Amino acid sequence: MTATVQTLPRDLPPATSAANMAKRLALVLASQIGYREGRNGSDWNNDNAYGKYFGQNGVSWCNWFQSWGAVAAGIPASVIPRTGYTPASWSWFVTHNRDVKTPQAGDLFWVYGYVASEGGPRVHHIGFVEKVLSGGRIQTIEGNTNTSGSAQGNGVYRLTRTVSSKLKFGRPNYAAAVQATPPTKPTTPAKPPTDNTVKPHNPEDVMTPAQMQELKNFIEARTQAYANANNTYTRQVVSTAAKAIIASGGDNDATAAVAALNAELDARDAEMLADIQALAPVTPEV
Repeated sequence: MTATVQTLPRDLPPATSAANMAKRLALVLASQIGYREGRNGSDWNNDNAYGKYFGQNGVSWCNWFQSWGAVAAGIPASVIPRTGYTPASWSWFVTHNRDVKTPQAGDLFWVYGYVASEGGPRVHHIGFVEKVLSGGRIQTIEGNTNTSGSAQGNGVYRLTRTVSSKLKFGRPNYAAAVQATPPTKPTTPAKPPTDNTVKPHNPEDVMTPAQMQELKNFIEARTQAYANANNTYTRQVVSTAAKAIIASGGDNDATAAVAALNAELDARDAEMLADIQALAPVTPEV
């Protein structure tokens, strides 16, 4: 059975400045440290309140946790998009020129690395930068992790990470979240739905059609890039074989066959390059 969210802070700073908006999110996320997902016997099972709030239970929930925190802190989807897919949220920040090189408190970060099930690298985990520490380290608050910083953990933790090329950073435009007459109490999301058929109660808490199109373009472009890389590898193999044939005085038929295959690869490369160039980023509606 899914545990309900932990008690939220009784009072939050007024939403009258960008700095206060970042503090509101930090306090909301910190209030959930210690939360643990559900279990099937001795196994953790991704059954969690944060994904369930968006109607997306039983799946990896690190990004749903950050999205839920934004809702609870009163930060609109135009500042932190509502999604459970880390490549989508990272792509959104890049598209909106909110990616940064050097982290500061209030930033989000993504972990970039190899995903075995997909046979290639991508961003696959997200967290919140609570504090910048000395020695190139950051203090973070993350969901769906554990004490070792896994992207498939069991709860909400406060961790310390070392800044490296594996971490990507995005800076929410908190100034755009400032409210004219802000509430002092958190905008507490409704209680988690009792089953997975319940839809999000707020239309802002789902991806827009334009954001879905952007995600589709991102995935298709990455797929094309992998195919292109595979073509390049095939070309290298063919080139090596051709050199071996020529060096050994191979017959003209074999050399012609290799040349024909290379020509076919040229045509495929040109076609895929055109497809990739056609996948221009779509600016999401915000």
